[in-house]
Amino acid sequence: MIEYQRILEYRKTLWLSLMPAVERILKPFPALEFYFLSQQKCSTVMQMIFTNPCTELWLFFVHNISAIFDATVLKIEKQSISVLEVSSAIDERLQKQKHFCSKRSEDPGSPSTT
Repeated sequence: MIEYQRILEYRKTLWLSLMPAVERILKPFPALEFYFLSQQKCSTVMQMIFTNPCTELWLFFVHNISAIFDATVLKIEKQSISVLEVSSAIDERLQKQKHFCSKRSEDPGSPSTT
């Protein structure tokens, strides 16, 4: 049985709203797909979204990236935090990203960036 849940709206000004909104779409994704594709008057946009096999993959990607971003934002949005702690959190995120990118470029099985 599927429980009713309100779908959250993403707002450009609220950085931390993207991940929960995407999560709320991913959890009932098969049910949403079934619902929209079973409608006789389903909009063309919704048909394109739910018939594209990459849609769910894209949503998982956005969810993963936003989780990484959210973790850093939560660190730097504490009530009492110094400028040095903010700088350290941002540097840590940047170093992790650089490390990840360098590991991918060294992997002979990874797609070429050229």
